[in-house]
Amino acid sequence: MLTEATRSRILQLVGRYPHRRSALLPALYLAQEEQGYVSEESMVEIGDLLRLTPADVKSVAGYYTMFFKKPIGRYVVDVCTNLACKARGGEQTLAYVQKKLGVEDGGGTTADGRFFVEEVECLGQCEIAPMLEVDLQPFGFLDTPEAIDKVLDQYT
Repeated sequence: MLTEATRSRILQLVGRYPHRRSALLPALYLAQEEQGYVSEESMVEIGDLLRLTPADVKSVAGYYTMFFKKPIGRYVVDVCTNLACKARGGEQTLAYVQKKLGVEDGGGTTADGRFFVEEVECLGQCEIAPMLEVDLQPFGFLDTPEAIDKVLDQYT
């Protein structure tokens, strides 16, 4: 359940837009900010506040990859494997990050709940490939285990 403060903030959003539905994305961000992810219960609650069906809210939350539908780690590590990163070793970077942090192939949350690792299609910074982001902070030229360790060790 959302806190009263978050519910109040969502209702304040409604007044900013000509249509209640337009407040949906910011409302989902508020729920994720509070809970660390967007739970089924919070989606239903947001739907009630915005007068939308649960299916409307779930379809939007499911479409956007920036909304997590289950608990994740404290730090979000996005590893790019798109064309430029792939050409410069992005897949090896991803494999090393997964091995170092002990997450399964394809990503996931570490056993201690500290990191959530995911492969992403593109982070839009090809000039520093291969690269990753930790909580949207970009780090590039990660073509050696030592370079990757230097980044991840900042968060351990």
